[in-house]
Amino acid sequence: MLVYKTLKKLHVNTQEYFDYSQAYNRHVAYTLDVDQAESFMAEYFKKFGVYSFSDEETDKFELILLNKEIVKICKKYESHRLYIYQSCVNVFHRLFVEAEDELTDESIEPIEDIFTNMEKIFNDFPMDTIYFHLRVVLEFLRLEYYNHYKLYRKAERYFDEVNDSIGSLLSSYNTHTYPARFLFTKLERHTRLNTQTELYEENQGLFHDFEPDVQNVPQYVSYVCYRALSQYFAEKYDEAIRWLNKLLNEISLKRFPYVHLEIKLLLAIQYAIVKDTELLAQLTNSIQRQIRLLGKETCIHVVIFIKILKIATQSSRSDRAGRIDQYLDKLKKTAMPNGFCLVKYLKLDEDFTRRVI
Repeated sequence: MLVYKTLKKLHVNTQEYFDYSQAYNRHVAYTLDVDQAESFMAEYFKKFGVYSFSDEETDKFELILLNKEIVKICKKYESHRLYIYQSCVNVFHRLFVEAEDELTDESIEPIEDIFTNMEKIFNDFPMDTIYFHLRVVLEFLRLEYYNHYKLYRKAERYFDEVNDSIGSLLSSYNTHTYPARFLFTKLERHTRLNTQTELYEENQGLFHDFEPDVQNVPQYVSYVCYRALSQYFAEKYDEAIRWLNKLLNEISLKRFPYVHLEIKLLLAIQYAIVKDTELLAQLTNSIQRQIRLLGKETCIHVVIFIKILKIATQSSRSDRAGRIDQYLDKLKKTAMPNGFCLVKYLKLDEDFTRRVI
């Protein structure tokens, strides 16, 4: 754009002036569209954070519209920059918003082909600083793609690189993807491998210099809950209590009542384990009031957990373990929420019973 602007001025008295003016106008229009695509992309991932907490159809519809707007802009140009931006959104959208079988456009590019083309563009422009930094986003998308389809061996190829970059990913890439998703992918991986106890020590190094953004509510809540679960696995219950109480005091979650409920339930489990019966009673009363407002049928797993915690506090009963195991069996047959749900990462076995009683 600057080149054509200069050429236009230099040829103001020649026949080439018109051609350079047209070229300048085209590049101005392109620059504005790139800027708009970047704005839509940032808005998309901001909205996805809200959708991941609310699971509302209206939020999903807004994400679909934003994705279509980005595609619409990118179709106007043969631009590798816009292709990269569109791909960052499109792949994520197909994994977490609109499943492949919901899409009606048969001309949609296969996701693995998108990865190949993104890699080629990055290699073709090695001096491009934006592409240099976006390589970790490509690795993140590959990891999530293979994890989504349970191709865990292929996912492992990308896990270490993304994991080592998690601090910068959470800090600097919120306008190009939704990095907080990786925290739950990591929890799922360690649960699958039965290595949850390793998370606590690993986090000390990974997040040594990381400062979470309190204004980014979905990411901040996800980060604190991830750390609290890691502390639970390492039996650092007092730390988990401090982190969760700090979160509830700092952030208003009235907009996300089910997320609020999940956090309070995880905190109640910590209180039960450390035998703080007074605070546990206060918190379970608060949870039960919230359940009455939301409706039992919408949070059955929380109702069952509260029954388990009440049994765990009845020290006079000799059959506590047996009764808790019965409710745990019932929990295993109960469908957990598809959206934000913390207790699904807990192992509901004799180890859990041992902890709470």
